[in-house]
Amino acid sequence: MNTKKHFLTAAATTAIVGLASVAPAQAASFGTSGISFDKDTEVEFKLNQTYGIYKSFLNVYEVQADDSLIDLGSLFQEIKAYDDADVIDTGAVKGPVVGTCDNTILGCETTFTFEADKEYTLGLINYGRWQDSTNPAVTPRYDSVYSTTSLNTNGQQAVFDSWGGTELGGDFDASQFTTANIFDGWKNFSFDDGGNADDKDYQDFQLKARAVKTPEPTVLLGLAVVAGGMFLTRCNKNKAS
Repeated sequence: MNTKKHFLTAAATTAIVGLASVAPAQAASFGTSGISFDKDTEVEFKLNQTYGIYKSFLNVYEVQADDSLIDLGSLFQEIKAYDDADVIDTGAVKGPVVGTCDNTILGCETTFTFEADKEYTLGLINYGRWQDSTNPAVTPRYDSVYSTTSLNTNGQQAVFDSWGGTELGGDFDASQFTTANIFDGWKNFSFDDGGNADDKDYQDFQLKARAVKTPEPTVLLGLAVVAGGMFLTRCNKNKAS
């Protein structure tokens, strides 16, 4: 009976390894050419920090064939422009303008499920620091920028697999950071909000993302084979006793 038990276990193991090896790879785009997947894909997002005097919302949009956008809601919203901006006025900004979790933004982790065979983009909506950005009737003071380069007036406004350069550094080459493989763990990405005469330092809204991996159907079938083999082994063992 031990021989039969080992045979069943080995067969089941071979089955699951073989089935997993033929599972098709998932096609995806997560970068400046757009966001799309060939299967429904849940993506986790975490905020690192924001920088600058805009109050920004990061929204998800579905991109239509004519490049019009359907707003699907916000991933993150700044409730003030930066951590030291509890009292906003029209005077000169002094000190650092960094925004952090649970200060400038409440709730810095979220998920979104992208549906298969649809095109998406992420957009940064920019309000003035004195505006009530939580009021739907208030119009953003500044232009929105998008993770998809073709949707922007001033070219590339986001980088992938990077958190950008230094404030007003002027030497950051964004063209080297146009895509990220979020199926390979957490990947950084970041926006330039268009401020400071569109300085293109790409460090104004820093995040990271990763895809939530789910087993392929063939792998699930392999697990079922293993479970069946274990069940038969137990039955044979009971008969032998």
